[in-house]
Parts: sequence; structure tokens; C-alpha cells
Amino acid sequence: MRFFPLKIMIICLIMPPLLYAGTLSLLQIYLEPIYQQKIEQIYLGDTNRLFDGTKKIHEAVVENMTQFLKNDFLVVKLGINIEIIITTNNGQIIYPSYYTLFDKDIDNEPSDALVTIAIKNWEIINNGLNINVSVELGYGTKFAFLVLVIYIFLFLAIFIFFYNIGLNKSEAVEKKRGKKIDGLRDEKKHLFDNIKSLNEKYQKNKTKAKINEDEMFLEIVNLEEKLNPFIKLKKEKESQAPERGKSGTNKRKTYNFLTKRMAVLYTNINISRKAMASFNELSQEMQIKAEEIIHQLNNNSNNVIIKRKVFLGKRNKTSAFEVIFGYNGRLYFTRNKDNLIEIIVVGTKKTQHKDMEFLNSL
Repeated sequence: MRFFPLKIMIICLIMPPLLYAGTLSLLQIYLEPIYQQKIEQIYLGDTNRLFDGTKKIHEAVVENMTQFLKNDFLVVKLGINIEIIITTNNGQIIYPSYYTLFDKDIDNEPSDALVTIAIKNWEIINNGLNINVSVELGYGTKFAFLVLVIYIFLFLAIFIFFYNIGLNKSEAVEKKRGKKIDGLRDEKKHLFDNIKSLNEKYQKNKTKAKINEDEMFLEIVNLEEKLNPFIKLKKEKESQAPERGKSGTNKRKTYNFLTKRMAVLYTNINISRKAMASFNELSQEMQIKAEEIIHQLNNNSNNVIIKRKVFLGKRNKTSAFEVIFGYNGRLYFTRNKDNLIEIIVVGTKKTQHKDMEFLNSL
């Protein structure tokens, strides 16, 4: 179905396993500190039994951990695997497999067994115990299967939702297409009738045109005869036009060409009309030298050597910079509010006085 997005289908196929794996990893990270806190609160159980010697610490830990794992909902019902390791500070494992820390002392002093156990319990607790809890959500557990089923049904619902949207769009388009086809048929019939009517008019007008054709031809010939003297007179005037006009046209063409060329080559600067006109008046050698400076300003203005700072205007003094090129050449530029370089005027040492007057008048 062309209205059902392919990417939605791909997402519905790929996302469930990806989210399934990601959810299990995140749940493991989330559950570990929770179980760590629970176990730290219950692993010793009733400490009175430990301090009066009626219960050895490793036996109490094993008993409490076994009872906890039997009663925990996630472990029993959903198959979550919790690995618990409890050790003393010197590395002796108390849980799950423990080393008997009491037997030797108790054998040596059978009459004081309870006191010995109590002392030993107190020493172990006082020295501190290390509890390491890790939660593993295996892919074959009931909990993992439940997560996968939830994601499958969720994306199946999304798939069905978008499928129904695409189906509704397709049906709407088909109805619209059917109406359009009916309309085109009516329009075709209407056009056919118009063509038939126009053909009849054409045949009538064709007959009239044949009658007037000769008269029109004669009229055209008369008009051409009247127009020929004017065309001849125009050519004579153009041939007599002074060379000054041609020179002005050539300069204007050169100015337009330079303006377009500069705009294409140097996009990081603005060149004023005054600067472009004065650039056009330079000799070819000086134009090359001036364009080297323009090229540097366009690429990296920091590489341009500035001779001095000058000021624009009489009231609001703003600064501009003077750059020398080809010994006699002078170029003046400034920066606008947008920090864009604007070339104001280009000239030589001969035109410097006029150029400075122009800068002061801005």
C-alpha cells in the first residue's frame, strides 16, 4: 500500500528487540542499587543473637539471604537472578560459600563457646563486611519474556494504527480519483462539443480569410514601401554617430562587466559605485595591483598593510583606512555595522585630493 510508510514498518520490526535488550540492561542498572540497599538492611538479621553468641554470623547471613531470595517477588515469580557476595575485609567469603571462622577458637575453649562466638561476631562486624550485589536479567527468564511481549504488542498496535491511517487515505484517494475520472469524462464530452462548434466557425472564417488575403497582402507591400525610407535614414544616422558615443558605450559595457565580475569573485566585500567607476579609470597595470589588494581584503583583511587611518564626513566622524598599491595607487575602505568590508574609493596620487574631498563629504 503506497500510503503506508515503509519506515514505520521497519521501525515496528527493529525496535522491539532493540528496546527489549536496552530495557533489560537499564533495569539491571536500576535494580542493583535497590537490592544492594535491601540486602544491607537485612543480611545480619537480629543482631542480638550475634552479640550473645547464640548465632554465628555466617549462619545468620546464610539464613537471612536464603529467606530473602525465597520471598522476593521478582526472584520467585519472574526469574530474576541476583548474585550476592558478602566478604570480610580480609577477603574471607561469608556468603554464598563461607569459611568457618569459629571452630578453632571454640574447640580450644568449649566452656566459653558462646562468649567466643559473640567476640568473633563482634570482631567481624566491627572490622566491616563488604557486600557486592549484581542483578542479571537473563534473556530466557519470565521477566525478559514479559518485556519482549509488551514491546511486541506495543509496536503491533502502532503498526495497526498506521496501517489503518494508510488504508483510510488510500480509500479516500480512490474515491477522489473516481470523482476526478467522472469529471474528466464530462469535460471530455464538453470539449468535444466545443471542438465541433469551433470547427464550424473555422470553416466559415477560412472562407472569409481567403477573400481578404489579397487585400491584406497589398496593404503589407504598401507599408513596407513607406517604412524603407525610415530604415535607410536610421542607418545613415548611426553611421554618422561620433566616436565619443562609441567610447561612452564601451566604458559603460566595461563598467557593467567589472561590476558583475567583482560581485562573483569577491563575495565577502562590497565595492561602491564610486570605487568601481574610479577602478575602471585606472590603467590595466594599476587595475591588476588594485585587484591584488581587493583579493587580500576578501580572503583575509589582516594580511593587508594599512598606511594610515582617515576619517569620513564632517560631523559624525567614522574611520576609514588607506592602503597603497603600485606606489601611486590609493584604496580606501571601511567596515559597516555588520563588520563587512566596504571599498569606498580607488584612485592614484594624482586623484588623492579629490578622493579626500569625497571622503570628507560623506
